Amino acid sequence: MQIISGDENGILKIIELEKQNVLLSKPILEGENNKLISMKDNKIKNNIIILSQKQLTIINYEFQILEQHDLKEPNALDFVIESGQIQKFTLFYQNFQIAHFQYDVKMKPLKVQQLNENKKIKLNKIIQLDDSKVLLVFQGQPPNIYDLKTQSITWKARNVANDIYDLQVKMDDFDGIKLDDYSIGVVTMHNTIRVYDITKPNQRPLFEYKIKEVEKNTKLDQICLYKQYRVVSTQKGEVFLYDKDFIFKKKLQGHGASIRQMLQINQYLVTTCLDRYLRVYDEEQELKPLFSLNTKQRPQVFIVKQIDDNVNIEKVEKEQIHWNVQNGKQAKARFEGMRRHTIRLPYLQKMFENHRIKKIIQKKKQQILENKQEVKQEYDGVRRKIFKKKPIRGVQKVKGALLTNKKKNK
Repeated sequence: MQIISGDENGILKIIELEKQNVLLSKPILEGENNKLISMKDNKIKNNIIILSQKQLTIINYEFQILEQHDLKEPNALDFVIESGQIQKFTLFYQNFQIAHFQYDVKMKPLKVQQLNENKKIKLNKIIQLDDSKVLLVFQGQPPNIYDLKTQSITWKARNVANDIYDLQVKMDDFDGIKLDDYSIGVVTMHNTIRVYDITKPNQRPLFEYKIKEVEKNTKLDQICLYKQYRVVSTQKGEVFLYDKDFIFKKKLQGHGASIRQMLQINQYLVTTCLDRYLRVYDEEQELKPLFSLNTKQRPQVFIVKQIDDNVNIEKVEKEQIHWNVQNGKQAKARFEGMRRHTIRLPYLQKMFENHRIKKIIQKKKQQILENKQEVKQEYDGVRRKIFKKKPIRGVQKVKGALLTNKKKNK
């Protein structure tokens, strides 16, 4: 089983999951400010279409460039491929502009649509439900469904009821998914999943499920289907598994940053994360990943190149390393230039934890010494005030007389 991953800088890699290694790595995109946005597998033409900020590139499975075209309007959000007798694909922009292209024409737009001129409304994400229907989720507007054949919006949702103060509830959706032939699920900014009936337009959501397992100061990010579960991820990299009624079942472990993509391949769940790791899970075995592969770049998106029906990915068990001073110095020298907030070193966790505990103990000891010194200074000051010795008048006179006598004798 092979997958193709691509990072923001346009470096593509072929990864074989059975052998758990990288077969081929090659940079595709060139130029500044030309980051990779999306990548689709065109199975009819047996090639890959890559959308970047300025260009649209077509390559084969050996990463050889077949065609490359500059976009008149850059910074598209994403694109979809419409399969049919005449193959077409459509670009979507954040300002709700839609550009239709035909594959065999020299990448010139056949038709450009501006469906909404309201600048406050932004298109957040597109999700292709089938060959002709695309789910659109927005900031400032309920979700819509766009039909590629009729090139029009065929379904619109309605906002939820006003709150207790009779104010309109703010709309900001991040992702969506097709639950079945009659309903869709949308991830909202309120850490909820709203389920809509797509057979009836202009309707409010049928259900709204609150995801209570999300930590404070974080939001839901993505949703996907995996076997009988609904998989939901957060911006911090937490991954939760729910049943059909969104009742919590499991939490997957191992992610150290925000997740870019989740996809089911055979019986496995494959995820890419901003900590530069690609992870493979099998919920029947355990909640920890079967293996994690460091791609050395932050993967933006991945597609499946080759699927084998009978694939058994074995769990990789790492040897337990007993750390000492020498090993610690070697590890520090090896990972000196890496960012600690994006790279996780599980086998150095114990060493870092001991170092952190020692620092805490030293700080506590220093605070205790400072407190003792402050108490001692206060005690000495009070003692001086109480036991301050006052001079006796008689002694002063005697001393004065003695001094005057000495002066006279001189």
